[in-house]
Amino acid sequence: MDKRVIKSILLIGALIFIISFFITSFKTKDSSDESKEAINTKEVSLINELKKQKSIQISNKNLEDIDVEEEFYTDFKYYLGKLNKLDNSVEFNEVFTGKGDNIEFSTDFNYIKVTGYNKIDYFEIPSNEKEGIRNLFNKEIYTSFDSIKNYKNWDNVIAEYKDKKKEISNLKEFDEKIIKKRKISQYQASKMEEQVKDNFYITINAKEYEFYIQTIGKNAIGVYYKNYKSYYEIDNDFYNYLCDISFVAKKDNEIEQEKSEYDWVQSIEIKDIVNNIDETFDGEQKDNILDSLFNKEIKEVNFDKYEVKRYILKLKGNGKSEDITIYESYVYKNDKYYEIKNADLIIDSFLNAP
Repeated sequence: MDKRVIKSILLIGALIFIISFFITSFKTKDSSDESKEAINTKEVSLINELKKQKSIQISNKNLEDIDVEEEFYTDFKYYLGKLNKLDNSVEFNEVFTGKGDNIEFSTDFNYIKVTGYNKIDYFEIPSNEKEGIRNLFNKEIYTSFDSIKNYKNWDNVIAEYKDKKKEISNLKEFDEKIIKKRKISQYQASKMEEQVKDNFYITINAKEYEFYIQTIGKNAIGVYYKNYKSYYEIDNDFYNYLCDISFVAKKDNEIEQEKSEYDWVQSIEIKDIVNNIDETFDGEQKDNILDSLFNKEIKEVNFDKYEVKRYILKLKGNGKSEDITIYESYVYKNDKYYEIKNADLIIDSFLNAP
């Protein structure tokens, strides 16, 4: 056989071998990748992924894609830990849906369906947890701050002040005046109520449901739906706006605040003795702490029982400072003891504010 023919045959054979090798390698790699992906997907716990979510939106028949408040996550994680995984799928009429990053869920408060990562898992809610998780979702979707920034879903808004009633015509302007600073406790909100003589009561008729907003002083609001309620510290633009459109003289409604012995304080350093945590407060938060602790109702007492020291407060301002010790139900300052019920919980509410 001619040498040139032999060389050609060998060359063609070598090329065929190389091409076959690469094709086989790619197929093996693709098969391996698919196998790994299948294994990884199988290993993903959808409940754990749901617990890791840092941003969740929930919806029902009345509201869509409502951002939940930070405290929702803690309670939601609790209920997720109580679920019983089912081996088979179940059918139910969803009441709420939710979504996060690459994950979705729906529930009728008997079952929860979780979808993500090419998987669908079903879980049963224990009977003793059904009411709790239902209340959690209802409170969140109707009283979260995002739900009251949903004016396009409203039919009409009526603001009341004493015997005055005012229907709000510009819903967009009304809604834009409500500027959130932070979510607060009911106790913190009650302290702000002392700023004014009378508050505004606002009824909002939305499509298919109704809820209420009450101003609390100049810097807070309560949001109410049925027996659910949430409180928020807001900018005083909303109070000023309501006074203007209702022709309410701000000065006539505001309560003149008496001068405090702590007007000099510019900041408060709080040391949590038990948990070894330090935090500093100034501005309105500083004022709220002082108002909560040192009001007219506190009485000097004899400290004749053992209580654990919980916090050390260092008041600072104008070149001077003062240390105050907080026990469970007592305050020690200027070599005297004062009884304040749940004094430690008052401080705790500021340290753990959302």
